[in-house]
Amino acid sequence: MFAKTQAAAIILALAAVPAAAATPATAATSSVLACSFATYAPDRQGSNVVGWGEKWGCGAGTQWQITLQRHRSAWWQNEAVNYHTGDNWVSVGAGCASGTWTYRTILESSAGRTISANKTITC
Repeated sequence: MFAKTQAAAIILALAAVPAAAATPATAATSSVLACSFATYAPDRQGSNVVGWGEKWGCGAGTQWQITLQRHRSAWWQNEAVNYHTGDNWVSVGAGCASGTWTYRTILESSAGRTISANKTITC
């Protein structure tokens, strides 16, 4: 568990923006009043899988959770979770499991806003 968390922290420290521009197939966006937020389908970065989210105008005190999950036949398994407060980009990453899997990024706020996007990735 510690190795996954440490790897995710390294990814978060090194990453600045998503590797590819979002397209309708790889991103989900939403707006509620002045609050805009989006999540981007995870992507492989070397031996890791990284998912991105962004949120703007939702309030400096709004707490967010971004989760990376991998689909395991009948359920979604949490691979990594990251927490952030306020506006900005946020990412989450974990090691890429051998095989072909559908991963998803979920962005949730303390105000009840949730959005997700997924992608099939081969490692």
